[in-house]
Amino acid sequence: VVMDLFGAIVHVDTGAKNDWQICIGTGFVMLAAFFDVWIMQRALAGATRDLESEQAKALDKLQVACKMQEVGALEHAVVFARFVDLHARTDGHWHGQCDRLGLP
Repeated sequence: VVMDLFGAIVHVDTGAKNDWQICIGTGFVMLAAFFDVWIMQRALAGATRDLESEQAKALDKLQVACKMQEVGALEHAVVFARFVDLHARTDGHWHGQCDRLGLP
C-alpha cells in the first residue's frame, strides 16, 4: 500500500517500477526493524521499573507484617513477595532482607 501510494505520487516509469518498489520496501522493513528494537527497549525498561516498584511494596509489606507479628498478614506478604519474585533479587539489599525474613 505504501509503495503504491508513493508510486502514484511520484509517477515512476514502468521500466524502473520494480527497482524503486524494492528500494522502498527494503527501506520500510529496515525502518520497522529499527523501531521494533526501540519499542522493545522501552517496554523492557518500563517492565523493569514496575517490577522494582512492586518488589519495594512487597518488602514494605513484609516489614510491616513482621512488626505486627500477625501470621495472616505475614502469609499474605510472603505470597505477594513470591509473586513479584522478591526472592530472585541478588543485589544485596533485597537478598539480605529475604534471608532475614526466611524467604527462599
